Amino acid sequence: MAPKLKVFRTHLRFYDMIVAVPSQKAALDAWGASPHLFSQGFAAVETDPRLVAVAVKKPGVVLRRQFGSKGEFQETARTLRAPKASTADAAARRENEQRAAAATERAKRQAATERAREGEGRLHLRPGGLQSYPIAQASGGSSVTRTPSAPFRGKWRIVQMDLWDKEYLDMLGPAHITVQAKGHGEFTFGCVQATMTCDFAKQTAFFTWEGFDEMDPVHGDGSAEITDDGTLEGEIAFHNGDESGFKAQRA
Repeated sequence: MAPKLKVFRTHLRFYDMIVAVPSQKAALDAWGASPHLFSQGFAAVETDPRLVAVAVKKPGVVLRRQFGSKGEFQETARTLRAPKASTADAAARRENEQRAAAATERAKRQAATERAREGEGRLHLRPGGLQSYPIAQASGGSSVTRTPSAPFRGKWRIVQMDLWDKEYLDMLGPAHITVQAKGHGEFTFGCVQATMTCDFAKQTAFFTWEGFDEMDPVHGDGSAEITDDGTLEGEIAFHNGDESGFKAQRA
């Protein structure tokens, strides 16, 4: 008896992809993808009846279409084409870019104010932006200083959000927020996948972010701080949309 087929979906590089296979492992093999694709929330079971019907007609065959398009899934994808943007779309995109840049500057100013308030160091303006010079180093002391991002760095499991229940949070895999070195990071919850640009004060991280909610581009900002019990608590805000508090624990 042939194994029961499931249809899995992901987006890799420039394409959305679906494939009908018996298991997640078989889907990963067909895509030639990382073994962590499902656990990181970048692949999931496809439930759209129309897409399921298309995929099961060609078991084991990877079908693809250009990411963000509404065309048909095909074994051989069409040549990639840049979508035509209307004048209104172009104006909206420029406005979003300007708002995102302004949000980044606000986050930097907030972090700078927080550092100054907490005695984290003094600020020196230079062409590349704001650079923090810790007090110990500026006064001729030890050159070994604590990196402001260190307490936040690593992967945190999102265990609670104000606006969404746990079932939604873990829809595509364990919800998490990851803070990396040099002010980079990412988070995933529900259908939202995003990358972050962070700035840090002694006890607070400020960030702007951009990514996708399902297939729709979204962006916003947020902040987080580590509480006395070691929990990461903060807020994630969508531009012109929802704002939700969250709690996360070290993974």
